[in-house]
Amino acid sequence: MRQTLVLAEMHLRSTWNWRPMYLGRLIEPVAYLAFMIVGLNTSVNGITDHGQSVPYGLFAMPGIFALLGARAGIGAMTDFSNDRKWGVFAFARSANVSPGRYLVSLVLAALPMCYIQCLLVTILAVLVIPGTPVLTVSAVACLVVPLIVAAWICLGAALGAAIQSYSQRDMVASLTTLPLILSAPLFFSMDGAPIYLKVLSWINPLTYQVDFLRGLVLGRLQLVDAVICLAILVVSAALGLILLHKAEWLTVER
Repeated sequence: MRQTLVLAEMHLRSTWNWRPMYLGRLIEPVAYLAFMIVGLNTSVNGITDHGQSVPYGLFAMPGIFALLGARAGIGAMTDFSNDRKWGVFAFARSANVSPGRYLVSLVLAALPMCYIQCLLVTILAVLVIPGTPVLTVSAVACLVVPLIVAAWICLGAALGAAIQSYSQRDMVASLTTLPLILSAPLFFSMDGAPIYLKVLSWINPLTYQVDFLRGLVLGRLQLVDAVICLAILVVSAALGLILLHKAEWLTVER
């Protein structure tokens, strides 16, 4: 356990060293809420979710929480690649740190940023979105969002293990980030969406995660959403363990 905490501390120090870059990630969800969601909430009377009309602000806020997971996955892909290049992963493996404990260290290092973002979003939502269920949103932010972040970190690390160059990683990130985020119903309802968008959303894991979060916030909990989200976490963790176990300890980026 001590080795895992040491690794998490190393990742946190890396985050601090690159704090100007992470500052953008920190304020991104707040900007989404303060400008886009609040603006639309004042111009849209309501939105249909599973046949029920709900205020747009409450509908869209869980989309920000789900977005945090996808962003964390992209960050983990880069972090793991850098760890292999600079010998951090080799240091961990030579100290008999298992791939599982390495993944845990990535998650632990990501949690402070996650909780700060969730806190800022929750405080702002209470101030600008009428009817925000404070206790429910707080519980979701503290207990559920970290699990979604963990799933994407495992998947991001797995991709980092499979990709061998900066150019390939940048291409994957560029080609997948926008389709991943825009095809999931983070800020729009699938009710009445065109067929092609529904098909894309059905194969997008982010869809099921945001639906689970939205159901919790709106009091529409469905067991199937919880099961799918748990399955996504298990599959992502398994994929991360397998690929990290096979990954080279050191790599020369090409």
